[in-house]
Amino acid sequence: MNRIIFFVLIFFSLQGFAKDSLIKCSITEEFKNKEKNITVEFIVANLGQKNAELLQHPKAESDEGLILVSPKEFAGKYSNMTHLNGQGGDLRVSEDRIRLFGDGDGYTFDDLVLFKNQNYEKGYVRVYGSGDQMYQKINCTVESSK
Repeated sequence: MNRIIFFVLIFFSLQGFAKDSLIKCSITEEFKNKEKNITVEFIVANLGQKNAELLQHPKAESDEGLILVSPKEFAGKYSNMTHLNGQGGDLRVSEDRIRLFGDGDGYTFDDLVLFKNQNYEKGYVRVYGSGDQMYQKINCTVESSK
């Protein structure tokens, strides 16, 4: 009986993630002493594989990018997370993580990093450059997008 359970566990662990994975992250941004929860949603095909790629989120307006950021604005300015759509959404894949890199204005940059050994559910977001500065640990959810 233990062998059967062992083989079943190995079978499912080798299956990895769904072909298209929807990742949802919540980030708290602050501007002018106001805080707002910003939701970042994106779809990754082949998550966990070297050939992972960012797909168009069905609710994101295609002229704004592949990643859904909501709300886009608060306290009279765009959310820093909207930079993640700069350059069309830039997903960088390494052996132990995925990284979304954003450059919305050439001066302020964003990283959203999720770790493979945490099932892409934990990581951090960082905003840096000559504009706003921020570092925050984040928790995300990963589910099948279909």
